[in-house]
Amino acid sequence: MNRQTFGFSKQWQSVILWLIVIVGLVLVTIFYQPAAAKTGSLLIWMNSKLYRMDIDTLTIEPIAPASRNETISVAPGCLHQTKTPCWVAVENRLYRVTPNQNSSMVSLTLSSEQWPDSTVSWSPDGQQVAYTVASQISNQLELRLYDAVNQTATTIALDVDPLVSVAWSMGCGDGVADCLLAYKTVVTQSNEAATLVSLNITTKNTQEWAMPPESVTELRWSPDDTLLYSENGRYFQRIDNQAPAYDLPANATVANIAPDASQLVYYEPFTIQGCDATEDADCLYVGVWLKQWGDELNERALVYSVHLANTDGEGLTFIPTWDQSNSGFVFFQEGNLVYYDAINQEAVIWDKSLRGKIRSMPVFSPNREAVAFVDNQGQGVSEYRLKVVNPRLQPVEHVIETETGFRVLAWLPD
Repeated sequence: MNRQTFGFSKQWQSVILWLIVIVGLVLVTIFYQPAAAKTGSLLIWMNSKLYRMDIDTLTIEPIAPASRNETISVAPGCLHQTKTPCWVAVENRLYRVTPNQNSSMVSLTLSSEQWPDSTVSWSPDGQQVAYTVASQISNQLELRLYDAVNQTATTIALDVDPLVSVAWSMGCGDGVADCLLAYKTVVTQSNEAATLVSLNITTKNTQEWAMPPESVTELRWSPDDTLLYSENGRYFQRIDNQAPAYDLPANATVANIAPDASQLVYYEPFTIQGCDATEDADCLYVGVWLKQWGDELNERALVYSVHLANTDGEGLTFIPTWDQSNSGFVFFQEGNLVYYDAINQEAVIWDKSLRGKIRSMPVFSPNREAVAFVDNQGQGVSEYRLKVVNPRLQPVEHVIETETGFRVLAWLPD
């Protein structure tokens, strides 16, 4: 009797165990796939408007009008860099994006002012925006700071070039105690030559440099508050000695600098050790190298490499895109989407099925574990493919049909 009872219990234990396994598999099947799709909402542009789009359902909510030629600037709060609200500037119109609410609008210009196609630059803390207006009263180009929290505007400089974005130092992210702004001036009756200027917001002290021989299109501050300038947004130089910002090998090709200028990605071919035939394609690789600010010439890290003999000529097909915390970046290589984790120092292929032209820069999710981008792998000329890649989940793909274009601007932190 005891043996029969024991055998009966053992049988039921086995059945119960299998039932638990089956139920677990069912639950995984139910919840895993939706989790791959329910990934939040995106800030997109199409049909001459800004929308909030749900990635799973493709439901859209209109935010603001934005024509194809209007410049759009997204605040750090939309990019989950800060806890501040999400503001989006469309030319001189500033919109606050709030979930399930109509967006509110503020004009950055008065009736006595004109908008000179000014660039817009957000402070690292996401609370202030710098821009230039043409005042009909002073007949000058005035650099303004608009405080989106207190809704106040202040003129801080005159004769400022509206086409070059103001650069905020990293000290501006914790308030204005050590906040430096860099801007470019223009030639006027009182200014015989254009200059680059650093302004301390607290002390109002300024430092001025003569314009370098190169044309200047972008300004950045380094981690040690050295002013950097560039004529193409990739190769940066120091303003103090006009030397390259990073000490690189002669045959290096700059790919992209981190937003805070703390790191630089570049490409350089190399030959594997122990290979005697230096002209043989079997020996040649192209490397993706990472360099830290202040490192010497030989201090660098090889983060990824491509064997040239196994490529079809496309090589590294897209510049690296950094995440919002400067802790990693993604790039495309012959159909592969590669992510490099700068903290753990490892490169991982996130996707292997990508071909064609990228139509919008990748944007990272709030947890930096996924990216969304748009390519031309739709079924027609006016069809765009929205793709969301998370290496832990099933990819999400949607084909969007629109005659006016489709862009992803931010992955909103809902």
